[in-house]
Amino acid sequence: MSNALSSWGKKDGAVIVVSHDKSFCDSVGFNTVGTVKDGSLVIEERELNDNDWRQYDMALSTAVESSNSELDKEIEKTPEQIEEEKKRRKMAFNAPKQIAKLEKKIEQAETKIAELDEEMMTVGNDVGKLTDISNLKLAEEKELDKMMKEWEELEMLLTEFS
Repeated sequence: MSNALSSWGKKDGAVIVVSHDKSFCDSVGFNTVGTVKDGSLVIEERELNDNDWRQYDMALSTAVESSNSELDKEIEKTPEQIEEEKKRRKMAFNAPKQIAKLEKKIEQAETKIAELDEEMMTVGNDVGKLTDISNLKLAEEKELDKMMKEWEELEMLLTEFS
């Protein structure tokens, strides 16, 4: 194939070849070289030289090292860690809906606690009723604390994955 390309290119016409195969490029004998530098294509009328291949080898080596570095990070994770991360991402995806639901429940719990406080004021000296209402209030406050902790965890999860 290199023979056909090298003889065809000497006639009227042009061939554009992208190759990283040094022996193929040497056998064709290209007289115009294009290289990418700083994101731009630079075209030069010249033959390939050893420096062209060194630049390619260095770029390839850098790309491989970068890729390997990312792979190493993934390889370092155990299957359990990967599964946990998937679970946390799913939770983060659903977090806005969960937060909205929690905020409504938190508001309802705060309203209930305020109602229980008012009820305690109206009971007067009835120790039995005060104890019952106080126990209801403590249970509601305990539930409110759990909801607040869950709300905080979801907010932190959203921050982690945004």
